[in-house]
Amino acid sequence: MKKWFCKSEGLDATTKIAVYTAGYCVAKNNQKILAAVLPVALGIQETVDNGADNEIMNAVLKDAIASLVDRVSDDVVIQGAIAGVLAQLKIDVTGAADLELSNAAIKDLIDSFVAGMSTPVSK
Repeated sequence: MKKWFCKSEGLDATTKIAVYTAGYCVAKNNQKILAAVLPVALGIQETVDNGADNEIMNAVLKDAIASLVDRVSDDVVIQGAIAGVLAQLKIDVTGAADLELSNAAIKDLIDSFVAGMSTPVSK
């Protein structure tokens, strides 16, 4: 019963779906970006799973997101999916403000993104 009434520290289902979709868009639309981004995401995923410091994880995630945004600057489909997720999470990678996501939220974000990128893509 606890899981039904306690507020989760992670992401809500709608945001997880948006993040998954963004990952899928990367896999479907640009294999070059996928090859560069998936190992980074898997590294962040492993680091979070091993209980990394929250402040460090937020800094690493912000850098990774900024790098992803730079890589997709010429792909409108991926750009739109990523922009939607950033807007939902109220993340401004160009600003000076640090991210303030819990490790549970970072884990949900990375898990959903990796799942989307790992989904078999039909052409």
